[in-house]
Amino acid sequence: IYPAEEMNVSAANALLKTLEEPGENTLIVLVVDQLGQVMPTIRSRCQRLEFQLPERQQALSWLMSELDIEEKEAQGVMSVAQGAPVLAREWKEKGVLELRARFLSGLADLLRQRETPLSLAESLYNEDLELILNWWISLLNDIVHMQVAGAEAPKVNADMRKLAGVLASKAKTSSLFEIMDQLVAERKGLLKHQNPNKQLMLEKLFMGWKGLTVAE
Repeated sequence: IYPAEEMNVSAANALLKTLEEPGENTLIVLVVDQLGQVMPTIRSRCQRLEFQLPERQQALSWLMSELDIEEKEAQGVMSVAQGAPVLAREWKEKGVLELRARFLSGLADLLRQRETPLSLAESLYNEDLELILNWWISLLNDIVHMQVAGAEAPKVNADMRKLAGVLASKAKTSSLFEIMDQLVAERKGLLKHQNPNKQLMLEKLFMGWKGLTVAE
């Protein structure tokens, strides 16, 4: 069952009955990316097996071979995919990285007053919003890590070093965390299929980003 966390309440309850009274010679495998989204009563009745990411150099060699790219490009793609080589290959082959570049460029343009929250929201609301929110949270994590922990460069979003550096040096920490809280809340709503108005959601988030309070 994959992705198991996508089951609605009715499906989860039906599966729970099966787990409580399983048939003979039956093996049910639940594959999960977001374990916290699975009902606790289901989790408690399953044996948990964790699959770790492959060793980085091994993953890089595989990705370079699969995509026929140089190591530097492979490192960049792997970093964005947070070390997951199969996901990195999928993003590269399906043009997902172009969407990421367009989104991050839009964030930069908002701060430069070259883009408006309304127009950027209109250009992105038909895209995969869960992906967009994940990229945004990842970027904020890098910025906060640079600001609070004194990191010299982004850990994940190396290609956004300039923007991350500017915000790490000038933005108020409280403002960054406020946006982070909003992003996490909206992502939680998406994962629970609460069907928000995507246009309004993006406009609100982009307005908050554009209005980042700069420290004195």
